[in-house]
Amino acid sequence: MKRSYIAPDDFEVTPDRLRWAMETFNLSEKEVSRQTELWHEFEYKRAYGDWGRAWKRWFRQADKYQLLERERTYTKPDEVSEEQRQADAAKAWRELEKLKGVR
Repeated sequence: MKRSYIAPDDFEVTPDRLRWAMETFNLSEKEVSRQTELWHEFEYKRAYGDWGRAWKRWFRQADKYQLLERERTYTKPDEVSEEQRQADAAKAWRELEKLKGVR
C-alpha cells in the first residue's frame, strides 16, 4: 500500500469507528463529525498507510490536549436531609474556628 500525506477523500467513518469514538471519549455524533473534518483538513508532515489508525490517533491526541467537546449529562444531586445539612454546617463552622485559631 502506498503511503499518502493527505487523508483520502473517500475515508469513511464506519459505524464501528463512530461507536468507538462516541463510547471511548463520551462524544456526540456531531462532535465526531466535527473532529473528523478537522482531521481531514490537517496538513500532515508524514505519510500514513493506515488512515484508520491515524484517525484514531487524532482523537486520542485531542483527548490528551482536552480539545474535545464532550456530551454533557445532567445528574440530579442527591437529596440531603435537614439533619445532614445542619451537621455539615456545624462541621464547616468547627473547621473555620480551627483555622482562625491557627493564625
